[in-house]
Amino acid sequence: MAMCCRVSEGIVIAGIAALMTLSLLSVAMESTAAAADADAVAVNTLGALLMKMGDWTGVIAATCFALGSTLFPYLFLRGRIIPVSLAWLGVLTSLLILEVLPLRLAGFIEGPVTYFSWLPMLAFEMALALWLLIKGAAIPQNL
Repeated sequence: MAMCCRVSEGIVIAGIAALMTLSLLSVAMESTAAAADADAVAVNTLGALLMKMGDWTGVIAATCFALGSTLFPYLFLRGRIIPVSLAWLGVLTSLLILEVLPLRLAGFIEGPVTYFSWLPMLAFEMALALWLLIKGAAIPQNL
């Protein structure tokens, strides 16, 4: 499941974003050739939509990332591989991001609120990295 989330994140970022950039380039070239006012308005409207869709793909890719990253701390928590408090921090911060990103996509949340919601994830990722580098993963006792 986590691999599917990562693959879909890559498809959104690499595939769809590249196609939208090429579409935006095509619209920009057409806007210079549009002579009539009706054509210019239509091309400008399409260009504005493509610019807004660029932000949407970032939010969708971040949602795929958050869904995939929710699974890893859950597995750490279930297997007791890292401290329980650290694993819960990862699960809760991933769930926070999973709540904030669809609200941003729907237009209910704007601006720095979405950026600040990533700070607990940063704290979890850095603490997890230090824990794994210094202490390592716990070996399950039932083997």
